[in-house]
Amino acid sequence: MTFEVRRPPVGSRPGTLAIPPDSPAPRIHVFDYRGEICREADVTDPEALRGHLDSEETAWVDVQGFGDEDTLWAIADVFGLGPLVMEDATNVPQRAKSELRADHQLIIARAPLPTADGALEVPQVCLIVGRNWLLTLQDRYFGFFDPVRRRIREGLGPIREQGPDYLAYALLDTLVDGYYPIVENLAADLEDLEERVEGDPASRVLAELHRIRRQLVVIRRIGWPQ
Repeated sequence: MTFEVRRPPVGSRPGTLAIPPDSPAPRIHVFDYRGEICREADVTDPEALRGHLDSEETAWVDVQGFGDEDTLWAIADVFGLGPLVMEDATNVPQRAKSELRADHQLIIARAPLPTADGALEVPQVCLIVGRNWLLTLQDRYFGFFDPVRRRIREGLGPIREQGPDYLAYALLDTLVDGYYPIVENLAADLEDLEERVEGDPASRVLAELHRIRRQLVVIRRIGWPQ
């Protein structure tokens, strides 16, 4: 479990992107919804996004993958995003933060993600909220937002009646919900280890204690600013 912070070389011009080398090419998925209306589609040409932003419906544009910098800059041009915004969105990971700009709000969020081998990843998600649109960017698919996608498709709750601010709230709420099962599992693991260490203070138990301690440090490091 490591924090591999990617930054441009010292002296690079502002707005230089440090793309993760293993990030796939961007996949752009769009939801348009309002009341009974709900449409979704994959978009291959960023210029096609302009039509979604001119409607009265709420547009959720989700970008998964940073592997093509030209596509990222084309998306930035459509939404009127400056180089520093794109740097925040793609140079991962960063501390959670929120910045209000003239015509949009930038939100950086982090969430814990258990891996198959028992480790813990802490990927970053960027949300940019505009007048009638929300742009989300992540360097690959993580599945964090699948419950919200289902609510939009099925019209569950008030989400289709609300705007992009409510959508951003729903997505952030889903990220925060992801912390609870991980913390509960860590608490259960600690209780189990406390019982084991009383009768068997062997090195393997101590190693497991250190592993859990490192995970708790990570949870605090990403959770506190968020």
